Amino acid sequence: MSFAGKNLTQGGQMTAYRWRMFLQVNNWIGFWIFILFAALTSAIFFWRIPQETLNNGSLWWFAWMNSSFIDLMPATGIQPGGQADAGRRTHGDDGAGTRRGPAAKPVR
Repeated sequence: MSFAGKNLTQGGQMTAYRWRMFLQVNNWIGFWIFILFAALTSAIFFWRIPQETLNNGSLWWFAWMNSSFIDLMPATGIQPGGQADAGRRTHGDDGAGTRRGPAAKPVR
């Protein structure tokens, strides 16, 4: 056995190189296995779930994601009973949804 510097360090360098190559190949294989698993799981999920459930779940998720914006909306508009909101009254509007005067049109 030689104690030359080249012989002492080359073994460690080769081991580190082989370890890095192993991890690189392992990461490549693991990435494609993960992608295949995700695609297969998604395909099975969408194949098995009824369309109505998917639609209801999508609409519920969309409404849940946007529910925090309700507090930012102004308090004007049409109320559930069809009456105009008090904050939306204009000149000549008696609050009952009709205007006084010759052209009595409902407030929309």
